[in-house]
Amino acid sequence: MSSVPPESDDWEPFRPAHDEAFVANITERADDVETCSISPLPRSEGMLESEWITATEGSFVPLDDMR
Repeated sequence: MSSVPPESDDWEPFRPAHDEAFVANITERADDVETCSISPLPRSEGMLESEWITATEGSFVPLDDMR
């Protein structure tokens, strides 16, 4: 990912590889709150620990609602 500020003419957004695969893992905490973590299919342990995003219950929406 580029470290050049977005105001710069040299900045380009991150473009993932077309063949990138992602996995989603939904877990339920002890307090009954569900979380969904999405990450690229890990190719290394370091990648598994550093490249992910998580949302909590209440943030999930049906995909058809976003189209």
